[in-house]
Amino acid sequence: MSAAEPPALQLDGVTVRYGTRTVLDASFTVDPGEKVALVGPSGAGKSTALGLANGSITPSSGTVTTLGTDLGVASRRRMRTVRARIGTVHQRLDLIGPLAAIHNVNAGRLGHWGLWRSLASLVRPLEVETAHAAMSRLGIEELAATRTERLSGGEQQRVALARIIVQDPALVLADEPISSLDPQRARVVMGLLADVVGEGDRALLVSLHDFDIARGMCDRVIGLRQGRIAFDLPAPEVTDQHRDELYRLPA
Repeated sequence: MSAAEPPALQLDGVTVRYGTRTVLDASFTVDPGEKVALVGPSGAGKSTALGLANGSITPSSGTVTTLGTDLGVASRRRMRTVRARIGTVHQRLDLIGPLAAIHNVNAGRLGHWGLWRSLASLVRPLEVETAHAAMSRLGIEELAATRTERLSGGEQQRVALARIIVQDPALVLADEPISSLDPQRARVVMGLLADVVGEGDRALLVSLHDFDIARGMCDRVIGLRQGRIAFDLPAPEVTDQHRDELYRLPA
């Protein structure tokens, strides 16, 4: 990261509380081009951290800065601009089943288009060359006209990744994107996600349950336990002992 380039994401003294319960109390930074995994038991605060990053969750205290914008003071217009530069991959994928695959891929451009152009694209796909190129890269170009609900789970995962390519975001947030997949397919999909993010200075913040994939495919691993950071290390420095301590059951 150059001196003039701000972090893709910075949580500074951030806490999230619901009543008397603190679900997250953390500070960390994700730099442009960096792939960071959040690991930890269920309820550790991984999804909360991702929600803070895109502004869907408001911190109880502290500052969240995404792509150079302090989300706590950003106007609605500025928030729309920031969110247009954030790509999101969920376990549920957020695809519209009855629409053709190419329409779901083109949805990555909606944040850049005005209302009327977005509506027009539902009738006749726009920027089809870009969409076809993204689908071709992921080996699904021949499925462009197929209704998304008729695709296999693996094909739908690739549609969601093609949507990210078309959007060309600066920051990608992925919430348990491989948790419903078998181990072999999980590695394939995570490898594709890492490749997509690896172009340019895109940053990735991904929550994962698979410790080995986190260590093998990300640059850095942040371990969360009971809403606090247990460790924040370069991936090669994360050991099985870190894993065992992170997931140990309470006494």
